[in-house]
Amino acid sequence: MIRRDEQPCPYCHKEGFALTKIVDETVGIKEITVVVLDRLERDLKWLLATLGVTIISPVVTYILNVDSLSSMFIGIGTGLIAFAFGIKAFVQLKQIISGSG
Repeated sequence: MIRRDEQPCPYCHKEGFALTKIVDETVGIKEITVVVLDRLERDLKWLLATLGVTIISPVVTYILNVDSLSSMFIGIGTGLIAFAFGIKAFVQLKQIISGSG
């Protein structure tokens, strides 16, 4: 009997399907060691963009001599932009190493 399972790939998360054949036999299972290495990598251009937006916000409000309410909205807006850039500044990488044990 062949069954079609539609599930995303656990590694690349692409949609697809896998064909599964159900076998009514005894099989030997070999022990497999799987090591997952996680690390964060910095993207320098996004990190510099985050720093630039963070520094530019108070400078612009000082130079334009903006009142307190407007400067608050400018600060919140540039803070959200800096937060979005900061998320892109760091990328999590996963490396999966498998071997027989």
